[in-house]
Amino acid sequence: WIAPKTGTDCALALGFANVIIAEGLYDRDFVGQWCHGFDEFAAHVARYTPEYVAEFCGVSADDVRTAARWFGRAQAAALVSGRGIDQSGRNVAPTHRAICCLRAITGNVDKPGACIITEMSDFTTEVELEMTDEMAPEHKARCLNTPFTPLQCYEGYAKVQKVTERLGCRLPTRYMTSAHPDLVLRAMETGEPYPVRALIVNATNPLLTYADTHRVFNALMGLDLIVVIDYYLTPTASIADFVLPCAGAIERPLFQQHGGVANIAYGGPAAVEPYYERRSDYDIFRALGLRLGQTEAWPHETFKDALEDVLTRAGMTWEEYCERGMYFRPPVPFKYLYPDETGNPRGFATTTGKIELASEILPDFGGQRLPEPVPCLSLCSDELIARAAACGGAHLSMVTGARKQPYNASMYFNNPKFRKSSPHPAVEISPATAQRLGLRAGDTVEVATDKGSARFVLEVRTMRDDMVSVDYGWWHPEWTPGAPDFGGMWESNVNCLTSCSVATGEPMIGTWWYNAIDCVIRKVDETLSWQDDPCAKDSASAGKDGAR
Repeated sequence: WIAPKTGTDCALALGFANVIIAEGLYDRDFVGQWCHGFDEFAAHVARYTPEYVAEFCGVSADDVRTAARWFGRAQAAALVSGRGIDQSGRNVAPTHRAICCLRAITGNVDKPGACIITEMSDFTTEVELEMTDEMAPEHKARCLNTPFTPLQCYEGYAKVQKVTERLGCRLPTRYMTSAHPDLVLRAMETGEPYPVRALIVNATNPLLTYADTHRVFNALMGLDLIVVIDYYLTPTASIADFVLPCAGAIERPLFQQHGGVANIAYGGPAAVEPYYERRSDYDIFRALGLRLGQTEAWPHETFKDALEDVLTRAGMTWEEYCERGMYFRPPVPFKYLYPDETGNPRGFATTTGKIELASEILPDFGGQRLPEPVPCLSLCSDELIARAAACGGAHLSMVTGARKQPYNASMYFNNPKFRKSSPHPAVEISPATAQRLGLRAGDTVEVATDKGSARFVLEVRTMRDDMVSVDYGWWHPEWTPGAPDFGGMWESNVNCLTSCSVATGEPMIGTWWYNAIDCVIRKVDETLSWQDDPCAKDSASAGKDGAR
């Protein structure tokens, strides 16, 4: 467990590459045939020695060497990444690039036991169902992102599509064109470049799960219309003009297809018909589409009928899919060796047909030719840090939103058993950090940035020193919905501290910072509503309070 400082994963990966190249552990044959820019990359990582990385990342140089050698000497190895590095702002793209370069120089690409390149689905893909090709050019031209995130827009998608289609693949458009929250909020606030006056909220609770809660609240409160599709009167639903009750997970069929970029889907039939007047998302949007004249786009009366049609191309019936619980065809390895129309190996989805350790296309979008870490985001002014220090507080690095059972984002807080087993929103620090700051498990602490503050209960965990991990998504479903408390949204909501500014985000796609943010933390004497919460102490009482 290397446990680098938050936001330094890119440097750690480049340190691995330094060791692997310096000690000759790279796959010479694969690099020679299928990697572009190796000499340039090798020169780039030369300064990321284990000693340099140890100081930069706050880790042991020996650990860097040991882990790099394990990876470099393996017959086959996989590097798996997740939400941590996906939400570190400007470091997201270079970190993923560095990890991809590590896979490439060791030959751990598209071979058994390593990182397999997925194939397009046999069934109808998500990008086809989106019908983005039906959008008029003048509508695509009004994409809010275009001047700010050159890859996260329709023009950027079109350029990348030409490359990915070399391998017969198409990425779902929505992932690479969805509007940046900062720009949507700006359009709500200012009407620029055009006014956004209405919002449909589906499968999210933005007042808790979106960055900069104060700003999100003010922007949403200024809209002319909000429609929320949800199970409960969440804080967001409590400010809506209309709330449409959504069918629950077991009241609708499931077909999870991972964006249509892999040949796998899992799920099955609905267990029961929707109770009361609940409707599936499909029913709601189909009805809206039909009212708008989109008759040809919604030929299937039910969600089940639509999914059955999606499977037709794959040669599987809906009944077979429900019996198995999935559709799966294992990807074939070494696809880059398949002959193209000229009889030559088709290679990879890049401009050169090789894995580009030095990218030939990303600089066109404001990205780096070679992966290099950038400084982490600072949201704490000198004045805030000084005030915290004067109160016995400390200035630390923060990660937010670690997925923790039994909750999921802002879901399941109404479950009495869950609340009894996990009763309060927590800030986690290491034993050494707790001792240094004079804090103990169970203390009430305030965490703050210049954006705002929130209060939590302290827990001590085995984790890296001098950092904090802060829960998110906490609210009281049993409280009376709406103003003034909005389910306790302002008390322990870490997104009161975060920012989605496109100006400080990743330059190609605008990824903002939920991790590797600085904060101040201090002990406070106040008791939180969670610490005097009947739902956390007595499940029977919780059921009664929830009913009330």
